[in-house]
Amino acid sequence: DKAFKGAYNFLYAPEDPKRVGENRGYCFVNLTSPEKAKEFAAAFDKKSPEESFGAKAAQEGKTCEVLPARMESIEKSIDKLQSMKDKPKAKDKAKDKDKEK
Repeated sequence: DKAFKGAYNFLYAPEDPKRVGENRGYCFVNLTSPEKAKEFAAAFDKKSPEESFGAKAAQEGKTCEVLPARMESIEKSIDKLQSMKDKPKAKDKAKDKDKEK
């Protein structure tokens, strides 16, 4: 949305490992001011993807939900996301154990 151009400094939409080129259906956005965050919530919260982005939802009845971050700062959020990305997944750990046998 052009109304939010330059109003955020971080956007992360995790990939869906099961569907190449698709995201998981959620994202993290860091708005740079409380005013823009309120405007963003008013523009997107409880709206369908079609209303918000002009795109059909993968499943009927889906709506966007805007929630405040649970972390204190963008830096902590980025650190958390990076540490999650670097951690081996449970299925990868199981594969490694099988290789050791």
